Amino acid sequence: MNKPNVLLITVDQMRIFEMGCYTKEKILKNMHLTPNINALAKKSVQFNNAFTPNPVCTPARSCILSGQYSRRCIGSVGNACEELTDRKRFPDITLAEKFKTEGYDTAIIGKWHIHDNPYSLGFNNAIYTSIHHKNKQQTFYTNKTKNIIEGNNYEYELNQTQKFLKEHKDKPFFLFHNISLPHMPYFDIDEQYLKKFVDNPPPFRKNVEIPKDKDFLINWFKIYYYDYLYYMHKGKEYENLPEGFDLKTLYAMYCGAITAADMQVGRILQTIKELSLEKNTIITFVSDHGDNMGSHALFNKDVSYEESIHIPFLILCPDAVPFKCNDLVTLLDITPTLFELCNFNYSNCYDGISLKDLIYKKIKLKRNKIFFETPQGEIGCRTKRFLYSAKITLKDYVGNNLPPKIPCFRFFDLKNDPYQLNNLAEAKLLNPYIEKKKTELNKAVNNWHATTPWFKPNI
Repeated sequence: MNKPNVLLITVDQMRIFEMGCYTKEKILKNMHLTPNINALAKKSVQFNNAFTPNPVCTPARSCILSGQYSRRCIGSVGNACEELTDRKRFPDITLAEKFKTEGYDTAIIGKWHIHDNPYSLGFNNAIYTSIHHKNKQQTFYTNKTKNIIEGNNYEYELNQTQKFLKEHKDKPFFLFHNISLPHMPYFDIDEQYLKKFVDNPPPFRKNVEIPKDKDFLINWFKIYYYDYLYYMHKGKEYENLPEGFDLKTLYAMYCGAITAADMQVGRILQTIKELSLEKNTIITFVSDHGDNMGSHALFNKDVSYEESIHIPFLILCPDAVPFKCNDLVTLLDITPTLFELCNFNYSNCYDGISLKDLIYKKIKLKRNKIFFETPQGEIGCRTKRFLYSAKITLKDYVGNNLPPKIPCFRFFDLKNDPYQLNNLAEAKLLNPYIEKKKTELNKAVNNWHATTPWFKPNI
């Protein structure tokens, strides 16, 4: 391909377990939550072992754009509240900047949720939301003008993406389209999706626990239903839940939000087809992180469980043979992979690796583990079989490179315990092989933490 177009689609907080192309649950497969993404997967390289480097919005999205761990690119492991006017982070050339220097027109449309403004990171065009989580009556920054858009966000975002694609039918582009769903809130999602599965809710994962603390549970119900309107603007109108609201209702709404996100993916892909851009467009689809949704009696994300870190990851190259891949990959790989797929020269400043030879030649990666960290002070790694994490206090964590003395926090043998019900962190009678792996992963995680530097932004 001569200067292929690049379309990068992200969804927010979508884990793999409800997706037809990933799930092994027949009931969920038959519910057809993600028909458009499933169709894309059949034409793509589908990575079955893909993980986020940080299961929270801002750091994960920063990792995508930088190809670096969040501590390296933004000096932080937590969320941003609002954008800065000037670039204070991202010390190295970003994904969008590289495409811009190579003669591509660059655009971000949809959710942003990164510290620095998109123009400072290499985007020529930026149409993004002022409020991170809201589905209707949203305020958009549209190429430096501020507009309140009535109705659904997604209609405006999709219209803007369609317009951009039509205008760039004959010139190379890098388009970063960010879908806000299935992230909460749920109250302002169209009823056709909000209530789609409420009368026939899907089965819970086998590790879902209903918390004994009812106040804790109700608080999370309100966060999912109203998001920031509840926890930042507390008022009577944000205290009420629909009658009979329970965990089944919440999960059904999450599944409806997944289907709403899938619809948006389908609309974008249809536009690509209608404009005859399929033969010269690389399409990447990922989620920034997952959602615990009651597994382990937890909600939201930001912890070292599969429900938080295991994500969908698809790459469609028009001239590559589709297949399902079990190699370990991470969001950090997007930047170097897209650079190589487009035949760019680039410096060796990225933490991810190129997947080009894996995609085209099925050459297995030498990597046997990937690393992640969370705002909760958890530092961990994932192999094909094991999930390991260590934990220290945030006071000792942020900005420090500590010696390798962090004890084991969670350790799961996913081959024998796929739902992570048996934490082996403090188990005394492990077989020699499992004990050896625990020791090896402890050493690897501690070494990663001690040797991976922090960026100190000038703020």
